[in-house]
Amino acid sequence: MTAAGIAANAQFDSGAVLGNIKDPSGATIASATVDLISVSQGTKVSHPTDSTGGYEFDSVQPGDYTISVRAQGFEVSTTDAFRVNVGARQRVDLALKLGSASDTVTVSGAATLLETDSSDRGETVQGAEAVALPLNGRSYADLAQLVPGVRRSLIATVASNPPARRFV
Repeated sequence: MTAAGIAANAQFDSGAVLGNIKDPSGATIASATVDLISVSQGTKVSHPTDSTGGYEFDSVQPGDYTISVRAQGFEVSTTDAFRVNVGARQRVDLALKLGSASDTVTVSGAATLLETDSSDRGETVQGAEAVALPLNGRSYADLAQLVPGVRRSLIATVASNPPARRFV
């Protein structure tokens, strides 16, 4: 008997940066422009906020980034550098202060490392780690067990260690 339509999870080499932009009273700002700036490359990608003050940058390559936000009637707000990892959905929410666009505010600690948008967990096993481990005869997939919280599935455990048969 074969199983048709087995679910497969795709592997991605990028992350995402998302968040909400609000004013000092907590109301959303629908007309803000959000810039995602790569620290190492100096490149900038801009997106406007949607009607709920939200923004999202998909397919962000791993690395260090800053966010800069500008809107009519508010000071420009810029975050400290934060890291985007593979598979991460990095949330960066900002509250803009009233003022002119010539004023700039730097926000420290705006990017949290805790991902509240997804329960997914990812980790990259570096080449040096894989080479240093004795994998003599084992599957490369066993490297996944190096990541905290990863366990072998019950099915895989039973398949590799079948119960002994009893003859009565």
